Amino acid sequence: MAEEAEIMIANSSIYKLTFEDFRLDFELDIFRSVRITDEISDSSGIYPFAVVDVRFSKGDATGTLSSAENPENFLEDLRRISAQIEQIPEGANMAENIACGEWCAWMKGYWDRIEGDCVLSDDETVYDELIKCSVFESREAHLAAYLYSGRAVVEFATRGAERIANVRGWSQFDPAECIQSLRVIACQMRKEIFDNLQLYARGSDR
Repeated sequence: MAEEAEIMIANSSIYKLTFEDFRLDFELDIFRSVRITDEISDSSGIYPFAVVDVRFSKGDATGTLSSAENPENFLEDLRRISAQIEQIPEGANMAENIACGEWCAWMKGYWDRIEGDCVLSDDETVYDELIKCSVFESREAHLAAYLYSGRAVVEFATRGAERIANVRGWSQFDPAECIQSLRVIACQMRKEIFDNLQLYARGSDR
C-alpha cells in the first residue's frame, strides 16, 4: 500500500511596500495565522487572522517595526492604516513646529521631556496637533503620515534601547497608490490564509 503524502503548510511569505527612502516588509506567519483562524472561526463563518512581523530596510540598515510575538490581527492594522492615510491630516502649524521628516524626532523629544519633567509651555498644543498623524505604533517603532506644504510624507523611527542607535527614514509618497497597495496586500494575505486553511483542515481530519 502506497504511503500517504504528508500535507505541508508553508512557514511564511513576505509582502513589500516600497518608498523612496525605505521599504516595509510584512512577513506573514502562515502556520500561526491558519491555526488562530481555525480556532476563532465557527459554523457562522471564517474570520481570517494574520500574524505578521513588520520589518524595515533603509540602506544597509534593517530591523523590526512590529513583532508578532504577541500578535494582534494585522488585517485590522492594515484597515486602520489605510483609513488614516485616506484622511491624511495637514497640521495647521506643522511647518512652524517641525522640519519635514522630523515628526518622529519631535515625538521622541516630547516623551523625553515628559520623563525628565521638563516639558515646554507649548508641548501639549503641538502634541495634540502632531499625534493626529500617527498611523501605526508599536513597542519597537512609530509610523506617521501627513501633508507638509501640500506634499504627502510618510516617516518611521525605531524605538531601540538607549545603547542602540535608532533608525529614521522619510519619503514623499502618493497616498492613493499606497492605499491601493495596502488593500492588495490585505487581499493576498486573506487568500493565502484561506488556501492554507483548507490544507490544515485536511491534515487535522486524518
